[in-house]
Amino acid sequence: MTLHLSDHGKLCENCLRIDLCYNAGDNTFICRECFYRQSYREMNPEPIVHEQNLSLFDGPPLIERDLEKGTELGEKAMNRAAYAAPMEWMDAAHDAVTECAKHYARFISDEFHEMHKRLCFERGIDYSASNRSAVGYVLQAAAKDGVIRNTGEYRPSARPTAHAKPSRVWESLIFFGGERKEWQ
Repeated sequence: MTLHLSDHGKLCENCLRIDLCYNAGDNTFICRECFYRQSYREMNPEPIVHEQNLSLFDGPPLIERDLEKGTELGEKAMNRAAYAAPMEWMDAAHDAVTECAKHYARFISDEFHEMHKRLCFERGIDYSASNRSAVGYVLQAAAKDGVIRNTGEYRPSARPTAHAKPSRVWESLIFFGGERKEWQ
């Protein structure tokens, strides 16, 4: 289902506030805050419950190796971070990934962070107001929306705080052409 953001205030079906709302195509409107809450609840219907009760005399727990569960827990962590992030911060993040995709044929999170920081500054938003795990949510959402795609390639991050860790290379699916801005 594709949702389109209205260009003027609509009445949210859930919280009954007038705000910019997503239109599901059948004249039902839901504001961004309710949309993010609803998508979080759909992705995380039950809380995580740890069933392992160890006494002090039990040995160390065995390392559980389950890629599917690890992937699921990672997605839940991204969703929790996105849900906890301020709405203005998330809006700037969505706009930043779109801007990166328009201006770069391929990019990593370094370019995204630079663009996001600039947009937050221009809009008077506290850039450090959210957990960086919310960035993963934004990039994954952009990939699902057909704005970018994962190339399967990695390159080292140039941000000092990232300690040159390998960063995923994203390819734009909406690059407008012209001068191809690639990393150096």
